[in-house]
Amino acid sequence: MATTVYFGTVPDDARVLQKTIPETWPKECSCYVYDPCDIYAPRILVDYFDAIDSYNYAYIPDFERYYYIRSASVNSAQRLEIMLEEDVLMSFKDQILDVTCVIDRSAWDNKNLYIADSSMILYQFTQSYHHQFDYTFTPFDHIYLSTIG
Repeated sequence: MATTVYFGTVPDDARVLQKTIPETWPKECSCYVYDPCDIYAPRILVDYFDAIDSYNYAYIPDFERYYYIRSASVNSAQRLEIMLEEDVLMSFKDQILDVTCVIDRSAWDNKNLYIADSSMILYQFTQSYHHQFDYTFTPFDHIYLSTIG
């Protein structure tokens, strides 16, 4: 499958959600995506170009996803095989930023007193207690279930 790939350099850490993407990608080229294609870690074949060592990031518009360049090796004369790995944070940043949620726990920062202190120890456990009733009944007539909590 042939597609277009944009190459560039992103200085941000992998844990940053909104990375500094180049306004104009320094390198645009046509490539071949190997079949079967793993959209999360595609292997692509591109014509060799000198500046591949300076790039660490790629964007494939057909997939609408951003990728880290993990490795590049010479496949044949004038061809490079490039292994990509999806940057999930950047690929889905709009969906991540649109999430509305309630934060139940947070690192204590002395600013937000409405969020519980992370050093507070919380216990979660299941406790079962069987109680013997004073009267008898047949199990086929009634079922008694008591739940507390």
